[in-house]
Amino acid sequence: MKALPLAFAWAAMAATASAQPGTLDPTFGSGGVATFTTSYDLVNPLTLHALSDGRFLSTGIIQNSQPSEYRVLLFRTDTNGQLDNGFGQQGLVAYAPQGYNAQGFSSLLRADGSVI
Repeated sequence: MKALPLAFAWAAMAATASAQPGTLDPTFGSGGVATFTTSYDLVNPLTLHALSDGRFLSTGIIQNSQPSEYRVLLFRTDTNGQLDNGFGQQGLVAYAPQGYNAQGFSSLLRADGSVI
């Protein structure tokens, strides 16, 4: 298992009531940085959406080197940076059409809450 630091959470630091502008939100994860473990060799979150309810949704790429495979990654955290177990499988969604590699470089959050 590898730990993935959500160091990019700084992007939301000014959006929370408990953080001063330009500082990490101490209520998010541990001192403003959240981590989680995964069995994938590479996890690369590329897009971060701050949801209206205080949670975060991220899109990116995951990879296993043996066998070599890439998948689109979506994950959602709750307001304190822990994976949201109500989303996907324990907070994560990994997708690639069978027999193909896929990579998610960006996502768009629609007004109805759906992601494209």
